[in-house]
Amino acid sequence: MLDCFDPAMAAGMEAEMKKEGGDPAAKEAETNSMLGDFLEGADGFHIIDQTTTASNEVTVNVSFDGEGQVRKMVFRQIGNDWKFVDGF
Repeated sequence: MLDCFDPAMAAGMEAEMKKEGGDPAAKEAETNSMLGDFLEGADGFHIIDQTTTASNEVTVNVSFDGEGQVRKMVFRQIGNDWKFVDGF
């Protein structure tokens, strides 16, 4: 799961998981479950708009069906991949 995040964000999340203690695999499974619960209610999503904020960064405003709000998500290009930086 951490592979979808910007390396700095992933490192911070990993450090937080270690600080909290317990089994890292269990923490990751719990996070995956919470994300799944969040997305479960959405039948789909729509990209409302996107703005290029840097040559390797884009801000995307997304609306999840049935939620009634727009969420801002920021992605950064790392190599050939786009990684989640901020949002939700």
